[in-house]
Amino acid sequence: MSKIALITGASRGLGAELVGFLAEQGYDLVLTARAAETLATVACSLDRFGGR
Repeated sequence: MSKIALITGASRGLGAELVGFLAEQGYDLVLTARAAETLATVACSLDRFGGR
C-alpha cells in the first residue's frame, strides 16, 4: 500500500519543507498552494525522488 500525503501551502515555508521531507520518505504527494508558479518550482524540485 502506498503512502499518500496532501499538503496545503506547499509553495513556501513550512509546507515546502514538509514536501521535501515526505518525498524523501517515499510518499506520493498532492500539493496545493495559492502561488501556482512557485508551486511548480517546488514540484519540479521533487523529480529526483521519483514520486508521482
